[in-house]
Amino acid sequence: MSVVLAVKDGDRILMAGDSQVSRGSVKMTLNSFNSMKVFKVNGHEGMVMGVAGSYRDSNILSTMDSLYDPILDKAHEEIDFKFVVRNVVPALINELNEWGRVSNDADAGYTSKSTILLAKDDKCYNIDYDFSVSELCYDGEAMAIGSGADISLAVYNALADIEGMDIKEKLIRAVSQACQDDLYVNFPIIIHDTTSDDIEVFDGVDLYSLANLEEEDLEKLEQEIKKEEESDKEDAE
Repeated sequence: MSVVLAVKDGDRILMAGDSQVSRGSVKMTLNSFNSMKVFKVNGHEGMVMGVAGSYRDSNILSTMDSLYDPILDKAHEEIDFKFVVRNVVPALINELNEWGRVSNDADAGYTSKSTILLAKDDKCYNIDYDFSVSELCYDGEAMAIGSGADISLAVYNALADIEGMDIKEKLIRAVSQACQDDLYVNFPIIIHDTTSDDIEVFDGVDLYSLANLEEEDLEKLEQEIKKEEESDKEDAE
């Protein structure tokens, strides 16, 4: 299971997700920055996706070429609620169905093993198991998916009215609480911003910007994540 939390902050969406993968009764943390649950969507500037549920679904969606014709982005066409329902959702169904990742229920229609948060510029949408869509509308409002969703949303909402605290800090604290309380959620936390190409990582102590990391520092961070993974395996045994 997972937690992915998205927050609307003015003209951008901040999205953060944990890095734990569960295999049977064993928990692991990811040590590859190419295999995260929150990622930039190929072919689309300013678009970020988070997937909770099946890690296989995340693999498929993070490596697809595009969700729709990228010309629409270059033409500054508005990607709104109607467009997501009518164009993006069918594209997601087709992509996942091609790999046998969706079921076709007589009553519910197509259903997935995962839930998705999709952010584009200052808009964010929750695409549920049955591919129904809900929208994040108000500045400072948050959406969350995964087993740690309730914990992270409760903490974020408790911090929401605190003046002087940056929204990113509230986001990190909320997901960190899920990492501490949910057996299926763990550090490091990966943070994306729809207005930036940078990726930030919070390892439970420090916040790193991958754009500013030297190669030696990046190797050190990956070693720390790997050490955490090995420790988790030992605890499971």
